[in-house]
Amino acid sequence: MVNMICYNCKGNGYVKLSFEAETSIEQCEICHSQGELDETKYYHQTWTEGVEDSIAIYYGPLLDSECFKNYKIHKE
Repeated sequence: MVNMICYNCKGNGYVKLSFEAETSIEQCEICHSQGELDETKYYHQTWTEGVEDSIAIYYGPLLDSECFKNYKIHKE
């Protein structure tokens, strides 16, 4: 099994959420607090492209997040 570091939590297993003056620490829902993603598994992924920043939707193996604008993996 091949794993790669979760882009959402940067491998920590948690994310900091901020709203107005409040900050909270939550478990990462993308990697289930493991800090790594399985490259052989399929994920729901989106990014923006084109002049009007239309949203592209993809379900499949992990893509290289550095190649896509506003790249995001969505929880299952």
